[in-house]
Amino acid sequence: MRALVMILLAGAMTAAPGSARIAEPPETAEGPQGRTDLTCAWTMFRTAAEVGRRCRVPRNAGFQAELEDSVSRIEAQARQSAPAVRAQMAERRRRIAGMARTRLCTRAAISSYRDMTNGEPEAMRDETDRVIALPIRPEWGRCL
Repeated sequence: MRALVMILLAGAMTAAPGSARIAEPPETAEGPQGRTDLTCAWTMFRTAAEVGRRCRVPRNAGFQAELEDSVSRIEAQARQSAPAVRAQMAERRRRIAGMARTRLCTRAAISSYRDMTNGEPEAMRDETDRVIALPIRPEWGRCL
């Protein structure tokens, strides 16, 4: 599932600057997808950052910095709007960081990371801005 989400994100990041979206926003932010957008984006970016650090991928310091910045911005938003979600992020961060390389560095994850590095950094910033601006409390759920 994580690899599929990363592939979708990679596709979104190769779109024209300013037009990237992981998925079209729901009709209202109160919909079930709107409540999970922040946590799903965080999970995708956090996992991609770990792939960039630990897997055999071409090093791209600028892209890696953009990933880390997006992760930090999302975590800061969670800290302000939903401290319980922020605490859960810390636990999930430990699980992602502790994942065995063979499980983390799958062919699909590496391919997705490479595709993401070919995208526009602005697309990742746009998606981060979008999920941070949602006027709802984030929660964990299924990422579409």
